[in-house]
Amino acid sequence: MGPVLTYVICTNPRSGSYLLCDGLASTTLAGRPREWFNHLSEERRRARWGLDKSAAATYAAYLDQVRIRSTTRNGTSGIKLQLYQFDRLTKKLVGVAGYEGLTTAQMMAKAFPNIKYLWLTRRDKARQAISYLLATKTGQWWKIVGGKPSKRENAIDESSFDPQAVARVQEMLEQNDVAWQSYFASNNISPLIVYYEDLVTDYSGAVIRVLKWLGIPGADAVVVRPSRLQKQSTARNEHWLSRYMMFKARQRSMSV
Repeated sequence: MGPVLTYVICTNPRSGSYLLCDGLASTTLAGRPREWFNHLSEERRRARWGLDKSAAATYAAYLDQVRIRSTTRNGTSGIKLQLYQFDRLTKKLVGVAGYEGLTTAQMMAKAFPNIKYLWLTRRDKARQAISYLLATKTGQWWKIVGGKPSKRENAIDESSFDPQAVARVQEMLEQNDVAWQSYFASNNISPLIVYYEDLVTDYSGAVIRVLKWLGIPGADAVVVRPSRLQKQSTARNEHWLSRYMMFKARQRSMSV
């Protein structure tokens, strides 16, 4: 069935979104929050669902399928959007019949019934930037407990560290946060804010907090299973952070 309520997790890479989404999905009460609008995943799903042919290829048809498949039996739907996916989605919605002349927030409300927003962000943008760069180099964005390590893990050495690249990514992450905040403020949206640091400190507590925010009956009594995800941060992350902080200190001293 289609959703009675839809919540959208608005986030950026390396904010713990896979951790939060996996935890919420495991309860079977909070929809199936995934990156339904990731371009590559979307193409694969369209082909799998038979939406890449003839009349079934409309974007409205894909939206219908996402609404159904992202919804659990209690009528709750979960959607995860990175900022670039959000921008791409809203540009596509403009071309769907019935969405003409609507603002971005109005299109989102029309596409996703009774929409609620959750903003998942991270306080420490330097660590987030380092985590992002390491994930791009290894190709490993998450790790399941007992899973095999990335084959590209050993390709990273001291020469891989580039403080200017870290600075560029940190700036991008900060700008993305500003963009999310601007969207919320300009549309009088008060999202539930979940910080990565709080999520990893109290994983089950964070999941229960979201269930209560969604109005799930008996949320306090839900037993949240331990996460199946393995922590990816290692001593290398902290070593890179130390070097990056030294780089920034030198930059500040040179600008004085």
